[in-house]
Amino acid sequence: MRDPLERRPETSREQSENCEVTSVQRLPLHRDLRGIVVEILDPGELVRQRNVHLVLTEPGKIRGNHYHATGVEVIALIGPALASIREGGQTKEFRVSPGEVLRFVIPPGIPHAFKNTGQDVAVLVAFNSVPHDPAHPDTIPFVLMEEDDGSVRQGEDSTGGEDAGDQGVIP
Repeated sequence: MRDPLERRPETSREQSENCEVTSVQRLPLHRDLRGIVVEILDPGELVRQRNVHLVLTEPGKIRGNHYHATGVEVIALIGPALASIREGGQTKEFRVSPGEVLRFVIPPGIPHAFKNTGQDVAVLVAFNSVPHDPAHPDTIPFVLMEEDDGSVRQGEDSTGGEDAGDQGVIP
């Protein structure tokens, strides 16, 4: 039986632009003595992106808890982590093992959240088909996860939002 997270062949431009359901893929890791390289997007997908951001998340903390009104988001999540996606009235959770990378292609209107389940800072790389506009973010709050202490981080813009205020810049 084929692994459902195995990297799929390149999708057509029409499938990517009209993304209607979330896809999840385990990305292959290219290892050598220096470390690991992961290819998140193919050239056809890359040209359609209007925003890219690197997100570092502290242990036990959550990113997301929102959905996008118009943008299609592609996320590479490096484990250990937990991802939660709500689609078709059902919430699905995906555990990302240490050293594993899962890629999520999330269409507009699909709530998602990502929790760092490790002891070190977690890394997430996200691309979006909509440019980032701090004055009018494309995110709508939707709580899927709570912090370890029971608090809820709701609908923050993963490129900075309320957490970037102390520095005055978007990371």
